[in-house]
Order: sequence, then structure tokens, then C-alpha cells
Amino acid sequence: MDKKNEKQNVEVFDYSTIPKFMKDHGKFCLWKLVMKPGKTNPDKIPYQLNGKRADATNPQHYSSFNEAVEVFGKGSYAGIGIGCFEPLRLADGDDCIINRKLDTRGQNIRGQNIVDTLDSYTELSPSGNGIHIFILADGFAYDSERYYINNRSTHVEVYAPDVTGKFLTLTGKAVHGGDVNERSKELQIVWDKYMKRSDADVTFPTVDAPGSYLSDERVYT
Repeated sequence: MDKKNEKQNVEVFDYSTIPKFMKDHGKFCLWKLVMKPGKTNPDKIPYQLNGKRADATNPQHYSSFNEAVEVFGKGSYAGIGIGCFEPLRLADGDDCIINRKLDTRGQNIRGQNIVDTLDSYTELSPSGNGIHIFILADGFAYDSERYYINNRSTHVEVYAPDVTGKFLTLTGKAVHGGDVNERSKELQIVWDKYMKRSDADVTFPTVDAPGSYLSDERVYT
């Protein structure tokens, strides 16, 4: 859709492609672009439907899909976001889109490889340069000693309940449609290929500083 939300100056997204499971079971918030002092790019800040800022880790600050869509339609917000709670896992790949399509031949082919591996609902990020992949992996354990949650070298980040502390923006711009699927085994493959720490990283954990380094996702509470 080409219309603009005048107050936030971003696209008004079409959320009709969001899978039914996510609509029925997901926890949703709103978000705004907020410029903070000393920064050159705005942060994506989550909001509750009552207009107060949301704690991305608090499920009570989220609402149903239909409620979020209704309030978003009234303006004042840049988009709708979804929280990272069981059984949902979210994978974020940056710089893997060319002309709104996955790079299938260049050096950023990792995005296509991850989509092929996880084979679950995938959409463009708000910037149009990356992808968001949504899967089910109930109870999947994250081992911080062995894996990054956000690997700066591969530009891949995985959002996991009780670990990430962030939400993920939604666009509805599907590049791999269909359902959101159970992919615990496939997620382990992605961890091993793109998120595994080297021995040096385990010895010097400061290499993996907290927060998101991906240009598209500056979503702090």
C-alpha cells in the first residue's frame, strides 16, 4: 500500500497476509518512531493500546490482533508489532533483499538459505532491506555459552522468549507465505550455521554486546 500515516510518515501496512495462528494466538502492540538525543536514526518504541509505552517483556501490555488493528487504523502510530512469547520464535535477517526480493545469487544469499531451511511465514522488514521469519518452537532452549542471540558478522538475529526482551515489527509484505510452522529441528540448524560462537567469543563474551545491531530493528523499551 502506498498511503502514508502522516503523523509518523511511514507506510500504512496491509496486515491481511498475517497467518491465522499468529492472529489468533499472538500478542500485539503498536509502535512509534521516536528520535532520541544523540542518535541519527529513530528507535522503534512499543506502545500499549491505551497510549502508554509498553514493556516488551510484559504480556499484559499486549492485546489481540483485531484490537491492535482497530487502534492502528485511527492513526498516530507507525505500525503493529508482535511480542516474543511461547511458542513463537522470530528470526531477523538484514541486508538480504534486492528490489524487494530475496537475494538468490549474491553474497547475501544467507537470507534465502534461512527461509528455505525454516520454511515458515516470512515478510519484508519495514526498511525493505531485510526479512522477518516467524516459526513455532515451543520450549526451544537457548544456550548463551554456545550461541549468539544476535550475530553481527552474519547479520542474523533470533528473538527468543525470556532472552531477547524486544518485540518485532510487522509489515504483512509476505515473501514466503503460508502458515507459521513448528520448526524446532530446523531452528537448531540455523543456530549451528549462523549463530555459533567461536572459542574466542566464549572466552571473551564482550564481543557480543547487548542489544540489536541490525539497522532495521532499534526496538528498546
